[in-house]
Amino acid sequence: MKKLLVVLMTILITLSLAGCGKNSPKDTAEELFEAIKNTDQKVLDKIYLGEAGENSIISDLIEIIEETESLGSIGESFRKSFLDFKYKVKDVEEDGDTAIAKVEVTTENWAKVLPNAIVLISAKALSMTLDGKSEKEMEKAFKEIYEEQRKETDDVTFNLDIKLVKDEGEWKVDLSNEAGAILNAVTGGLGYWY
Repeated sequence: MKKLLVVLMTILITLSLAGCGKNSPKDTAEELFEAIKNTDQKVLDKIYLGEAGENSIISDLIEIIEETESLGSIGESFRKSFLDFKYKVKDVEEDGDTAIAKVEVTTENWAKVLPNAIVLISAKALSMTLDGKSEKEMEKAFKEIYEEQRKETDDVTFNLDIKLVKDEGEWKVDLSNEAGAILNAVTGGLGYWY
């Protein structure tokens, strides 16, 4: 009897695990945002409807991050922040082979922080240059201004509708209309600048 019970339990576990292997629209939407957070092009290629290639959201995000390298320690802070957004799949409306995942993305309000910091840093740069301050002193002062602007500015939340399509039995993300909105959300409002 114990052997029969063990065999039945094994079959039930195997069947339940096999069922878990199927992706759902919610799982796929979560995979999308994890791929963005981890700049994982392979995962994006797997879940993307069509060919992601060079025109993908991750490529655009990496380009934005790489452009911050010239900013020194401020750029390092940018890189960390862009990949540190929070997301939550709030609801999924499934209709046959299509679905809409309602996703909330919260991150720093870079569209507000950056312009404010640039104005203050520009003024500080002029006065420090006239005072003969070193590059190291200037970078330290700029970082302090930048960090102060980050502290003073509340995070921003974006609500996105992510379209998903069932393709050969697997849910895929259709970014044909939403890639710009997603990029804008994860970069705190900067995505439309690019």
